[in-house]
Amino acid sequence: MKDDLDLYIRARYPLLWVVTAEEGRALKEIETLAQEQRKRLLCWSTTVGLVNPALPDREDASKRDPLVLLKTILEDKEPGLWVLRDFHPFLKDAGVVRRLREIAFNLGTSAKTVILLGLVPRIP
Repeated sequence: MKDDLDLYIRARYPLLWVVTAEEGRALKEIETLAQEQRKRLLCWSTTVGLVNPALPDREDASKRDPLVLLKTILEDKEPGLWVLRDFHPFLKDAGVVRRLREIAFNLGTSAKTVILLGLVPRIP
């Protein structure tokens, strides 16, 4: 998985979907990849919000809302990997789907990649 992700991230794919039941293992692989590529890693979940695994004590609960998070990703200027855990339930919201499409269009030339991580591949 790591080699495939490395290839897709270097090719600047803006959105990637990783389907796995082994979230912890996948996050470790992504964290290693972020270090190798010298990119910041930010992980999100609806229960915690946004957190940088390098600074686990600094949770940003203000980013728990998916639309707020997606706006933050668009506005952020730094290279990085954004891991969105269990994001698929929010894909029923037309506003979230639209914002995710805008991210896909706008991140194509950036050094940012959004990785959707979860058990279910529900692509709108």
